[in-house]
Amino acid sequence: MLTFFQHLSNSGRPMLSSIQPTKKYFLVMFLISCVLLEAFTFVIYQQSQVNKKSNDWVVHSYEVLRVARLILTDAIDMSSNEQEYIVTGYTRYLSSYETALTDIDQDLNNLSTMTFDNAQQTQNLDALRDRIEHLKQVSASHIRSVHARNTTVYSLSTGLKTTKAALNEVRTAFNALTQTEAQLLNERMQVEHSEQKNYLLTLIMGAILGLGALVVANIVIFSLISKNTRAEERLRKNEELFSTVLTGISDGIFDHNVAAGTIYYSPSYKAILGYSEKELGSSEENFTALLHPDDVVGTKEIFRQFAAREIPSYSNIFRLHHKDGRWVWILSRGVGVWGKDGKLERLIGAHTDITIQKQREEDLQRLIAENENQKKELELAKEKAETASQAKGDFLAMMSHEIRTPMNVVVGLSRLLLETSLDGKQQDMTETLHANADILLKLVDDLLNLSRIESGHIELESRSFTIDGIFKVLHAMFDDQAPAKNLTLSMTNTSGKQIYVGDTTRIQQVLANLISNAIKFTSRGAIEVTTHSEYSDAGALLHITVADTGVGISPEKLPVIFEKFVQGDQTISRRFGGSGLGLSISKSLAQLMGGDITVSSQVGQGSAFTLSLPLQATQALKPVVVAEKPAPLPFVPAEGSILVVEDYAANVMVVTMMLENLGYKVDVASSGTEAIRKVQDSATPYVAILMDVQMQDMDGLEATRRIRMLEKEKGWRHFIVGVTAYALAGDRDRCLEAGMDDYLSKPIHPNLLAQKLSQPSKAA
Repeated sequence: MLTFFQHLSNSGRPMLSSIQPTKKYFLVMFLISCVLLEAFTFVIYQQSQVNKKSNDWVVHSYEVLRVARLILTDAIDMSSNEQEYIVTGYTRYLSSYETALTDIDQDLNNLSTMTFDNAQQTQNLDALRDRIEHLKQVSASHIRSVHARNTTVYSLSTGLKTTKAALNEVRTAFNALTQTEAQLLNERMQVEHSEQKNYLLTLIMGAILGLGALVVANIVIFSLISKNTRAEERLRKNEELFSTVLTGISDGIFDHNVAAGTIYYSPSYKAILGYSEKELGSSEENFTALLHPDDVVGTKEIFRQFAAREIPSYSNIFRLHHKDGRWVWILSRGVGVWGKDGKLERLIGAHTDITIQKQREEDLQRLIAENENQKKELELAKEKAETASQAKGDFLAMMSHEIRTPMNVVVGLSRLLLETSLDGKQQDMTETLHANADILLKLVDDLLNLSRIESGHIELESRSFTIDGIFKVLHAMFDDQAPAKNLTLSMTNTSGKQIYVGDTTRIQQVLANLISNAIKFTSRGAIEVTTHSEYSDAGALLHITVADTGVGISPEKLPVIFEKFVQGDQTISRRFGGSGLGLSISKSLAQLMGGDITVSSQVGQGSAFTLSLPLQATQALKPVVVAEKPAPLPFVPAEGSILVVEDYAANVMVVTMMLENLGYKVDVASSGTEAIRKVQDSATPYVAILMDVQMQDMDGLEATRRIRMLEKEKGWRHFIVGVTAYALAGDRDRCLEAGMDDYLSKPIHPNLLAQKLSQPSKAA
């Protein structure tokens, strides 16, 4: 470009020789040109500093996003190693966990330093730091619980869920931080683009005006060369100054002579591509050869549109081949010089190396894509976990049904045999059979409950109940067992008719376990069940204590009696039997309900187990609403006919014998369809219907719904008791929602059956 303007100056000398300006005039013009050139040089320098500052802010935003991403990666790594340690117990994961802790603190400090002058980001960082501290506490708590072998039963599912929840909170805080920084990045990039545009315009105008000043300086020098050698020296200095401007700026200057098909490149332009002053040709073909093959068509099209004035300004991004073989991303911007005929004669502008910015944009896009992929992977893992959890729940329900159905026959027949006339040997054999059937049923129940607890399939119910109602069920279960060992079983309710809200099924299960243990480990004396309540604005704290006069527990064994498969004394284990799961399951259920079980004991004097539960205390029982439910018929115990709906013949035999022992007549339906037909054909209502919930052709729930519809036509209402072998949370509610009045689980206890049938009007 210098050569071009020098040529312009030389060619203009004959024209200027006819002019006779004064020496003073030319000196003034020369001084003005120097001042203008220096002024525009200073303006260009100041604009370049502004441009650099805006670029530094863009770089700063990218760095903040990068460090924030490292923090999230460390948090994920920390929680992953914590979960690996909890699941496997291998301590090698703890070293990676500790490393993640150290790295995340360092990165948080770095990010704090980088964002201290931004109030919004400081607030976002504080929120992120708080969420990370919460994640640390959750992880540390879980690791300590597993590492220290705490007596509290640790729920893996609960631990994973809490860790996942804490990590999701970290992600939420991370997203808030990165979204704010992304907005800042966008604003700063806009500022940078604006500053770059201003810089380009300033550069071009400075170059043009500087070149104009240089032309004037050349005229002055050539006019006064014979009269004043000092003017010649000043011209030389001006040329050096302009050359410094062209070579000192970081952007490359180009001048595309469209008519001649040549392109001038400034030294900095060539330096961007790694070429020396004389290595890069000036033809348009040389430029095209440097273009990336994928950018040739697009670059030519943008130039065509600008030359045809289809677009108002020239701006393009493309890749040029560096001398060392790599590709350099270029932002090209320029202004046109138009001829009198309206055609583009020259395109003058600057090339900016934006390779680093493009790489950062690609890194940011890759981070965004990685976040999306991780989100999809987490959603897929969640779906798989939920599917596996559902499959396990279905398996537990099936196993409960398949095991309890035949156990109902074994336990029921052995109990009925004991009520018949047997000789001594037969009596011993039957008692042994019945006792071992109870042991087997208890073991199966314990294993199924343990599996439900560990898999997170325990679903707590919430309904109104009274202590008297629970004690009534417990009396029916144990009033025969305690006298058989010459023990006195008493239950004292000090809360009167106070109504509580909670999971009665689980409370009864825990108390039944504690009473069963008390009877097992007590050979003489008494078992006393007592209650005590504490009330506050938050609700009630119910304490139920089961105290016995049995063998007791030594002090050194008390800390481990609630662990799975552990009993206080091996000699006691051999003497009394048992799996060592009952107390562990009871404590886990108590803790799931928000309470706990404590124990005090003395060897040889007995033990006292106290169940403490926080409950809501209400004033009245919540009624179960049945649409258009007429008043039940009067019920006379041990009279009338009962319809047994059951598709398993052995269970039919057991239930029939139990009912006949109670004095009832029995009618049998082997399916829900047959039960509906019998109700429809019957001239009088049955005293009660024992409806099996799970049957082949039609389940008991659907059969009950259809019977209720038939009853509206006949003007009756039967007392229907649902019978199921699933014994899972929610079974009772499903039975009541279908229109049943009460619910029994298999194996059926004769006392509970008699109790249900004795007061049908009070059921449900």
